[in-house]
Amino acid sequence: MPFYFLFSLGVSLMLAIALFALLINRLQINWTRQNKIGISFLLPVLITVIFIFVIYLDTQPKVLDLINLIQGNTKTIEVQSEEIEVQGNNLIIDDQIYLLSPLSENISDQKTYRFSYLPNSKIIVYQEYDTTLPKIQDVSLDENSNGSDQNKPDNPDYPIDTTTPIEVVDPGF
Repeated sequence: MPFYFLFSLGVSLMLAIALFALLINRLQINWTRQNKIGISFLLPVLITVIFIFVIYLDTQPKVLDLINLIQGNTKTIEVQSEEIEVQGNNLIIDDQIYLLSPLSENISDQKTYRFSYLPNSKIIVYQEYDTTLPKIQDVSLDENSNGSDQNKPDNPDYPIDTTTPIEVVDPGF
């Protein structure tokens, strides 16, 4: 699942680089006064605002998490499947949104999940689960049909003396 994080980081970096290149292009058009539409001179301002939001909200947390991924610093949450709300590849657990790879297996009922995620971007990099067995009714133990318990000494099949005889060997020949 780290591949999903690395792919997402690559897409975020390419988006940031593309916005930066578009900003440079639009600034050059403004400097050379080649605007064909009068209002297009404000386009660099709009691109700058979008660029700042993309860097701050998307790219920067993933770049910080790249260091955490390399060092193995992940946070872990353990949760029952009934407490997980799935929306696409988003998992909502205790009002927190975690990103799960679309290629990972679906969340099933009656399982306890353990997710390891990166702290800044909340992308899940490792997922494991234990099957939660249904609760079985308590059954009282009945006596055997012959009325004797296998573990009681009054049973003739149960040996009373469990010691083994020891053979003494004379060390002198």
